[in-house]
Amino acid sequence: MPTNEQLDRYYEKVFKEGQHRPAFYGVYFRETGNEKDKAGARRGHNVGPMQLDVRYAKEFKVNPLDPYHNIHGGLNYLGRLYDKFGDEKKAIAAYNWGEGNLRAHLRKHGDDWESKLPKSVKNYIFEVHVRNPEFDKAGLLGQQEMETWGDLMPRSSDNYLKSLSTQDLP
Repeated sequence: MPTNEQLDRYYEKVFKEGQHRPAFYGVYFRETGNEKDKAGARRGHNVGPMQLDVRYAKEFKVNPLDPYHNIHGGLNYLGRLYDKFGDEKKAIAAYNWGEGNLRAHLRKHGDDWESKLPKSVKNYIFEVHVRNPEFDKAGLLGQQEMETWGDLMPRSSDNYLKSLSTQDLP
């Protein structure tokens, strides 16, 4: 099995090829950032570095237990979610929360969907964006979200990630 460092380098190489939306970069790091063994990570039906649900692995014809396949399956699933929802934040929310949960939430809350998300899903989206190398340069969250986050906006992504466990995000 590859080491965490080998998987991290592989993931970064995949992203440098430019086939995936930059906003999705942080999903891998958010899913298994604290795992001692990213390749063998497992939570219920979700496995590997992307915590890919075995149903989707089968759909994308990847072996979820092969960490390299798992990465590609997770990124392909994110791409499919983007195609379905037409929005990067919605795709990230669906990856974390589930497509059905997000669809029901969108029906109920419409244009106000983002402000009504559960705190855990909001935090997930934010943590994914913070890991994006373009975060500090591009202002990926937009003005409204920056005002919402206020003083919690990180000055440095790495320092912010270290403090996540102790900070109470909105």
